Amino acid sequence: MEIHEQIRRVRKEQKMTQATLADEADTKAAVIWQIENGVMHPSRPMLHRIAEALGHRYQETLVPKESTEPDPSNPKHPRP
Repeated sequence: MEIHEQIRRVRKEQKMTQATLADEADTKAAVIWQIENGVMHPSRPMLHRIAEALGHRYQETLVPKESTEPDPSNPKHPRP
């Protein structure tokens, strides 16, 4: 699940509107909309504020688990 999908899922589970989340995360509802729709990628500080506003830890809830598959675009992790 992508980060924007996780943010939307957690927000909806808490029955929180985008406007409420924006207020809690010290941003605008339009920014939350853009993040949740994958239009904008949030900065780390923004992710921390969103996670805090949702009552979650940044690492536990919002950061996707790293893939265990090698990344062919990364020379440190070539394909076997």
